Amino acid sequence: MLAQSLKATLILMPILAGCSTTQYGNKEMSNVSKFMALKAGVSTKANVYDSFGQPHAVEYSASGSDWRYFTVQMRSNGLEFVPFLGIAAGGQNADTKTTDIYFDTHEHFASVASKSKTQFVQNWYGLVEGITRMATDDKKKRVQAEMAKIGRPYDPKIANSVSTE
Repeated sequence: MLAQSLKATLILMPILAGCSTTQYGNKEMSNVSKFMALKAGVSTKANVYDSFGQPHAVEYSASGSDWRYFTVQMRSNGLEFVPFLGIAAGGQNADTKTTDIYFDTHEHFASVASKSKTQFVQNWYGLVEGITRMATDDKKKRVQAEMAKIGRPYDPKIANSVSTE
């Protein structure tokens, strides 16, 4: 009986794993025509907001500022569906695309860069890391201040919706 259950689990595991996919973040980041419309030295932060919405994070440097957007696709790995083992070893395969839109010191669009990475996030580790990051990261304050500065609405749900790395 146990052998049959294990055999059924191993057969169903790839099917179930393929069905469990969730996407978070800004789906507009794949819209190439919106990026093509941005003009270096001309497009403003308000223009970028109107095209892509509120960023997930804002960083400042001596050369200007950076608005960071995320798109994350989470897929359950097959171990989640194995009895008992799934509790300890289960997790998510995360495909993360980070898009940074850079602004010069005059707050005009300067450039854009994107990077992608895939990683496995174990359930327990992901939970602890998320709680720790929420308690120590002040990105929400920076995003809120930036939205007030350009006269656009601030949505705290967006600032909390994805991890910054």
